Amino acid sequence: MSEADQDLAIILARAFDRAWAAYYALGSAPTISEDAARPELAKKLVRLAKEGMENEDALAVAGLQHLYLLSPGLHFCGKNVRATMIQQWRVPWLRLTSGR
Repeated sequence: MSEADQDLAIILARAFDRAWAAYYALGSAPTISEDAARPELAKKLVRLAKEGMENEDALAVAGLQHLYLLSPGLHFCGKNVRATMIQQWRVPWLRLTSGR
């Protein structure tokens, strides 16, 4: 496996985890079963990567949207998704100082 393929595999795994976590963070909202959702999400992300999408944020949002589309009774609104995805990566204990 080339380095580029390894990098893409890491991006796909992270995008999968982010979309998965965001989808199941809904709690009591109606969702499809995990047995159905996991392979559907994986197939969608691989298909998008084969089409040239390699941006982790874009893949995570597309994966989440795909899960919403498969879920009866849920409506996907991408307006606040980016903020939700970014918030997941914040490190609250890290503080940068200017050294002055």
